[in-house]
Amino acid sequence: MVQKKFKEFCNSNIHLDRAAEKLPSRLQDIDEYSYPAFLTSHQLLLMLDASVGAPYFFDRKKDHSLKANLQGWMDNDCSDSIHSLLRKDLDSEMDISNGSNGFRADENGEQKMAGTQQVDVQEWLDDDGSHDILPLIDQDSNQVENGILNNGRNSFIEPEDVEQQMAGIKQIKVNPSHEVTYEVFVTEVWPHLKKKMKGSYDPSLVWTEIMSVIKGSFEALSNPCGYLSKDEYIEVGRKRAPCFSGERENIYKVFTDYNGFIKKHKNLFDETDLIHSIFRRLRNIRTIPWVIHQIFVDETQDFTQAELYLLIQICQDPNQMFLTGDTAQSIMRGISFRFEDLKALFFHAQQSMQAMNKREIVKPPELYQLTQNYRSHMGILSLASSVLDLLDIFFPESFDRLVRDQGLFNGPQPILLESSNFSDLAVLLRGNQRKSSQIEFGAHQAILVVDEAARAAVPKELQFGLILTIYEAKGLEFDDVLLYNFFKDSQASKEWRLVSLYMEQMFQDSKESTQGPSTSKKGLAKIYQDMMQQERSRPLTFDNLHKILNSELKHLYTAVTRARVNLWIFDEDVEKRAPMFEYFKAKNLVRCLTLDETDKSKLINTVFTESSSADDWKCRGDYFMKLNLYEAAAKCFEISGETSSQKVALAHHIALAAGKMSEKPHDMKEEFLKAARLFLECNIPTKAAICLQNARKQELAAKLYENIRQEFESRGNPVPQILIDGDPFKNFSEEYLNIMLADFHHRHNDLNKMMLTLERLPCWNDRVQFLKDRGHMVEAIQILEENGG
Repeated sequence: MVQKKFKEFCNSNIHLDRAAEKLPSRLQDIDEYSYPAFLTSHQLLLMLDASVGAPYFFDRKKDHSLKANLQGWMDNDCSDSIHSLLRKDLDSEMDISNGSNGFRADENGEQKMAGTQQVDVQEWLDDDGSHDILPLIDQDSNQVENGILNNGRNSFIEPEDVEQQMAGIKQIKVNPSHEVTYEVFVTEVWPHLKKKMKGSYDPSLVWTEIMSVIKGSFEALSNPCGYLSKDEYIEVGRKRAPCFSGERENIYKVFTDYNGFIKKHKNLFDETDLIHSIFRRLRNIRTIPWVIHQIFVDETQDFTQAELYLLIQICQDPNQMFLTGDTAQSIMRGISFRFEDLKALFFHAQQSMQAMNKREIVKPPELYQLTQNYRSHMGILSLASSVLDLLDIFFPESFDRLVRDQGLFNGPQPILLESSNFSDLAVLLRGNQRKSSQIEFGAHQAILVVDEAARAAVPKELQFGLILTIYEAKGLEFDDVLLYNFFKDSQASKEWRLVSLYMEQMFQDSKESTQGPSTSKKGLAKIYQDMMQQERSRPLTFDNLHKILNSELKHLYTAVTRARVNLWIFDEDVEKRAPMFEYFKAKNLVRCLTLDETDKSKLINTVFTESSSADDWKCRGDYFMKLNLYEAAAKCFEISGETSSQKVALAHHIALAAGKMSEKPHDMKEEFLKAARLFLECNIPTKAAICLQNARKQELAAKLYENIRQEFESRGNPVPQILIDGDPFKNFSEEYLNIMLADFHHRHNDLNKMMLTLERLPCWNDRVQFLKDRGHMVEAIQILEENGG
């Protein structure tokens, strides 16, 4: 989004012309005309890992690029490698408790790679030694079928690693390949932690405490181990870590169990592990081999302190940093950030720089507040401000309370749909188009839901509109927004009744205000007495167990502020929605809409849906493609009649969705094949080949790669790097397979077969090196003498 706006402001020049080019893997290799560089936080961290030098956190090739793609970290182009998140048999595969470092001894005492199966490589070859069929991974069993797994991971061994891995080395570093995100933490890790846990805690709050405080604070970054000690954690101020102020010993025990889980499963990592690795290596560099004059950070609330402190370290003049964001929109799981904490962060950096005789850092002189809102009108902004009021009452230390936003003009109040029946919603949305079976939406309207599961549950009548999760919609804006089942799908349940407690306080303040000066310190709004006399939800007293409401209120605020003109709120869960519905109505911030049989004539002027031209839908589809929101883009192209563009978007969406189906390997394979077919129909063969590889159809992928390569060569054009990097055969040359087969015979003490296999190697130097590495000095000397070496 920022890059798009930058291009609109700039005239064409050499810097802008170079902006679309792919950046190198290291910062020091970027030339001056490629700046300003627009990078996501993940892209920058990957570049820093390569830039600060070995030992790298991730395995890298000679050109410093990654040997294997990381799901969720690469450009969203469907080329992500496919890995299972946490294999069910991981505990048995890696006997860590015996200190085997990923290896275990077989019955003959030989060191064997944990999680692999000893396979006779000769079975891969035909009688003449050729290899017509490439090794495949058996996705269902996570075993090797005609192949070898690399360190227990579902990826093939690089040729340059053959000597190192097959030379009888006792320990091999297990490359971190699977990130522990919040979703992985909840589904895979949390069930293990709960078994040892004292008390009951919300996983979202525990994850935030680990990622933002124990491992993600700037103090943790400076610790050799990469996290706070128990005493250091207990000493953290309540304002910085308010969630578990009285239970930190228990929470730290949960963290130690989590940390032990990560260490046990050596291919797992979380983002703070990478940040600490980069920071530790960065401190050992005397002169940084790159120059970054200024850093501009957007959506700062989505960064941990450790990330921001790392940015300070890599910037030539940290005083030239510019950070902007809104902590009320801090909806990323695991992040707890306030701009007020930047003062402590810069002060810590200042002390550190002075101790190293580097440029002095001044604390930010002032936090500038932008109070003029150019997106929404006062009707929507007033509702959003009421959500901030609740955050200020219950969680004042979790965000930066600013002056209320001011819109440029007044506008219609958001609409609350009183009915909890979807059929009533459908009638209201159709308006005077009730005879139509489908509900027509416009290109600038959106239906917002809580998460992917909620999107999948949206009724088919709404499927003709743009459906986005609140996280996907963050940073976007729409003319009209329908917030669908937010409270029903919310992680909070009874916690919403805390709002009823606040309602009672508001009622008392309103009564006192009629008898004399108001005693309210929070500027509470006047409550209508008839509202308070109605049957309402039962209040709930606030305590630490209810802090999940903090995150849910921020999600609600983010959803509300996506609308420019109209906001409709519909929810099927009457009990969960009741406190907030009552709150909005009590403050007279919404218009309530019912489907009263006697009042249907009034509904004609209250229609949410609108129509858009084909050109509008096409432009919207192009916009979503640039944002990598492929499903939304495909829907836009479908409505606009752009069939070819729809196929391209759909192929990307299916491929990316397939990458998240590692727990269903058969379905994952089928989806990649479906994506490959669509890419071929769209004449995008390179991405089709990638999908075939990910579907483990290496033979088909190889043939496709070869055909594409021949076409480029026949035209006299240079072969694209993606064809060279993605060639399935490059990892399984005949020479490579012979080395692996010879090593197999070496480990089984079959000297004759080992020597016969080595004779197939074209270079006698390779034979000598192989024999020397494995202690066969007599045979190595004999080959040297035969070849005059």
